[in-house]
Amino acid sequence: MKKQLLLTAAFTMLATVGFAQVKTELVKHQANLTPLKAEMRIDANTVKPRRSVSDGTWYSKPLGMLFLNCDLNLSSYRASVLAIPPFYQTTFKNECNTTNVTWTINGSDFSEYMDPATGDCDYYYFGRTTVDEDGMGLYYVPTIQNGKSSYTLCETDKDGEANADGCAACVPDETNDLAYGYNEMGTNNWYGQGVIKPATAVTDNDYTYIYGPGTITFSDGETWNSVGVAQVFPAPVTPLTVNDLLVHALSNTTPLTGDAVLYMEIRNVVQNSRGEDTFGDEVYETLVAYPEDCSIAYTYNNTTNYWNILFHKKSEDDFGIETNTPFILDKKFALVVSNMNQPGCDAGFMGLTMSNEDEGIILEAEPIIELDGSYASFSYTNPICLDCGFLGFFDAVSVPTSLTDGTNNYDECNILRVSPDGETVTNEKYPETFGGYVYAEFARALVDENENDNYDFDAPDWVTGIYYEELSDSQESGMYVLTITAEPLPEGVTGRTGHIYIKGSGVTSADPIHVLQGDVTYADGIQNATVATNNVSKKAYSLSGQQVSDNFKGIVVKDGKKMIRK
Repeated sequence: MKKQLLLTAAFTMLATVGFAQVKTELVKHQANLTPLKAEMRIDANTVKPRRSVSDGTWYSKPLGMLFLNCDLNLSSYRASVLAIPPFYQTTFKNECNTTNVTWTINGSDFSEYMDPATGDCDYYYFGRTTVDEDGMGLYYVPTIQNGKSSYTLCETDKDGEANADGCAACVPDETNDLAYGYNEMGTNNWYGQGVIKPATAVTDNDYTYIYGPGTITFSDGETWNSVGVAQVFPAPVTPLTVNDLLVHALSNTTPLTGDAVLYMEIRNVVQNSRGEDTFGDEVYETLVAYPEDCSIAYTYNNTTNYWNILFHKKSEDDFGIETNTPFILDKKFALVVSNMNQPGCDAGFMGLTMSNEDEGIILEAEPIIELDGSYASFSYTNPICLDCGFLGFFDAVSVPTSLTDGTNNYDECNILRVSPDGETVTNEKYPETFGGYVYAEFARALVDENENDNYDFDAPDWVTGIYYEELSDSQESGMYVLTITAEPLPEGVTGRTGHIYIKGSGVTSADPIHVLQGDVTYADGIQNATVATNNVSKKAYSLSGQQVSDNFKGIVVKDGKKMIRK
């Protein structure tokens, strides 16, 4: 409880004292930077954004798409895997200035998925296959062929030479590290050292930082204090649920010790007077990192430690205990880290260069510097972004309105009809094929390992229960069948309609399950269904488990005992 009180006080101080002075008008300090270690010089000769093949053969991925780093251990292989949201139609944009292109997947023709008018390629349907801890469950990304030239995301470096990796994966799994940073193997684009001299440095030969606490001396002789860093990101391609936010750091000692606490605000994005995107004053979320949130990821040459620093959103549970709380990113945002120059902080945040398709989309991270109460920022010779990852997942839920078995098409298959007495349920259009069910797709299991519901059902109050049966291949497809129970029609009512929307983490099914009862037809308003605001949430129960909702009336078998609810 004491920690929570201290945390609240610190938040108040941050809002009133810290970056209220910085606002959104960060003035660029234009002086050339003089790196403290010549072999780590960061300039245009050694660091370049990744480029496409020299003749312009390439394609771009959707705006806001992330990459996947398979684990937190920096000594392991950090794969460049494109993280595809489950059930998401990924369109790769043809950037070859011609539509006379072809597409292949691992050498096989893929051009049937190309739009002939644009040359763009729609990537195939993924289901919800996840990446496991060994990096399995991956798909090949497509290759675009333009005459004798070709380009494959992640597999081709800035000179058109082959790289070691290039895959895509669905990621509804919160154990993976999702990052905007792109790890192009063999190009040395991962940086821990720069021009900021930490206070812990004893000599000029000690390690320096890209971003972090310390001082920066410019060629005009001015020495500024490094106090923070800000990074603007585009909106994720679909809502991203984040459990923890990871930053990779270098430290001469230990990133945080004693009472040192780092704060990270997730803020809105505005344009400054120069038309550049920067952080605004609106704070969406505030995250915190304590000393216990720092762990060694990798030790280099038995002397240098690279660290993981995990930032969390904190809240109190029902017992007043501080816990980590997930949050959702669904719009353009900025990360703003402050309080770096406090006692006990020695965290040198690391940097990455960006792939060419993100150039101009992901802006460079701005080190925030201070001198006599004035704030500014500076730029490295080449743009470098913050090396951070989002430990979280893309959620997805869908109620298909059209299905096929390869021979027959089943349109408008998401409609259930309930008898007037509420006892019989059938699929409105395909009772002989679907029985009393409709289909729904989920990126995650309906119930987690702790028996908590991952999804809610926004349903009319006269729908008394929703039941599911998991299909045999649902671990791959995410497909379930659903049915319902309902109350009898009220006296004097001959028919009614309702709609059941399914809600996950930051997502709601685009189409509902339509429910008809009595003498109504599909044309009685269902085509204009909207999410109701006064509907109650309905839990889903397993059909095979002989369980029903709490407000079900009738004979119920629960834990082997028969109960009668009236």
